[in-house]
Amino acid sequence: MKYAYRHILVSILLLNIVASPAHAKDPKNISTKLGPDSTHFTLSVPNKHVLHRGETFNAVIHITPGKGWRIWSSKMSDEGGLIPLKVMVPDSLAKYFALKSFRETGDIVTSYDSNFYFAPVAHLTPFDVIATIKVKHRSPIALPFSLLVLFQTVDSQYCMPPRTFAVPMTVIAQKPVMLRLASTEATYRYPIDLAVLGGLR
Repeated sequence: MKYAYRHILVSILLLNIVASPAHAKDPKNISTKLGPDSTHFTLSVPNKHVLHRGETFNAVIHITPGKGWRIWSSKMSDEGGLIPLKVMVPDSLAKYFALKSFRETGDIVTSYDSNFYFAPVAHLTPFDVIATIKVKHRSPIALPFSLLVLFQTVDSQYCMPPRTFAVPMTVIAQKPVMLRLASTEATYRYPIDLAVLGGLR
């Protein structure tokens, strides 16, 4: 890879400022605008039924890199100072959901960089991240489900600082994904005569 290393080195120096809050589960500075790399994310959840506590489901994030840009893969080590892709559950949903694992699809490119003695692993074409989510708690109302994606991109000249986006990207008018969890209160199909129940004691 023939990157402009002066830009990469400057970006790496900025990681101490930018990456630290981004590693938090629910960073304060979530990106709301697309950068020059124009990375695009969409979220889909195939489950349509009511989810129960203890169940797991797959949330699929489709990621489209901007033309000419590459995204560092989660399969890459962070030892070189570059930030591999991460998926997180927002703090606002941590009571109800937990991330069990996630995996990537698509083609990845690995090439040794003699300047850093490091082999970056990146996506150049659209790919999916499949996150396995566990339901931790019940909710009496439907919840707007989302995930956070921490990522970093690079092209032939620039290395962007790591950023975190909330997906779905409501900033570009994507609609939230509503999930129904089993209610915290029991519901009955027919009215129950409490006097009869009292007589069964």
